[in-house]
Amino acid sequence: MIQMDPTSPIKNQTQIKRAMAYVQLNYKDTKLGIHQIAHELNLSADYFRQLFKQVSGMNFPFYLNQIRIIKAQEKLKQPDLRISEIAYSIGYESLEYFGKVFKKFTGMTPTHFRRLTRLQPILNTQSTPPSNSHNQDQEATQSPLAP
Repeated sequence: MIQMDPTSPIKNQTQIKRAMAYVQLNYKDTKLGIHQIAHELNLSADYFRQLFKQVSGMNFPFYLNQIRIIKAQEKLKQPDLRISEIAYSIGYESLEYFGKVFKKFTGMTPTHFRRLTRLQPILNTQSTPPSNSHNQDQEATQSPLAP
């Protein structure tokens, strides 16, 4: 969650909260950017850029990408969606740029993230302690993670 600068005037905090709410509703728009948000708030783009940084502590493009990557992570858990569909559905016009931004934010590619989320339920059930020691010995020798 984003921490607002408590020393910023309430009016400024309110404007940035409105901008963030607008992003939450419109992150899919490939043309969403500083100029569009500034226009919505009746501010100049330069002033909005400075105000957003001052109040939120981050620059606007970082915030927009952060929201989009969070949405991508949710969608990547759905195996029926192609990665390209996800990228385009969250506002990226380029699959390559989406991959670059995703890796910057998560430290892994979208494909790797998807594989890990598919394995997570399997790993969770394997880490559940068995009901008796006989089963534990069998599971240890049959573990797909064993070398």
